[in-house]
Amino acid sequence: MADIASLGVPVISDEIYHGLVYGEEEHSILEFTDNAFVLNGFSKAYAMTGWRLGYLIAPKPFIRPMQKIQQNLFISPNAFVQWAGIAALREAGPDVLRMRAIYNERRLYMLSRLREMAWAFASNLQALSTCWATLRPFPGTPTGPPLICSKRRMSGSRPASISEPTAKAICALLRQFPGKHTRGFEPHRGLPARSENS
Repeated sequence: MADIASLGVPVISDEIYHGLVYGEEEHSILEFTDNAFVLNGFSKAYAMTGWRLGYLIAPKPFIRPMQKIQQNLFISPNAFVQWAGIAALREAGPDVLRMRAIYNERRLYMLSRLREMAWAFASNLQALSTCWATLRPFPGTPTGPPLICSKRRMSGSRPASISEPTAKAICALLRQFPGKHTRGFEPHRGLPARSENS
């Protein structure tokens, strides 16, 4: 973040997972520059996905122009959603801590289960994430058609009882195509997959 801030250009920072980072200290772009637009909301940290309640922190010169745009696009979130956001900020602290601990257990489960299948990782999923485990035979190998691709979803927000069938399905695929494969791990948020040949 410091390197990005040093470029001296306005920065748009999506910090929706702030508060759900594990294994290292989390940061905000605002620690390094005031020339930033920070997007955040209640969907992740407060488990309010679907309530569509968020906020933007922006440099002061941009506030009024942004208000003019906002006034012509929508008025505000529904009243009950605003009250829910206030209740989350005032009362949900202990619940958020419990939820964070549960998410961490599920994150560690995902990592250990996928590692048992020899998947390679670029990181330890420091942020709560949905990931896709992929299995692709190497092009031209006799283990199957070159274009076979199976994706299986595992999510840190889902209980292990739901993720385990996914893990078993991946194991079944490995047994079905016992030759060489590219085993990749793809974070849901569009980052490039890292893979290991096995």
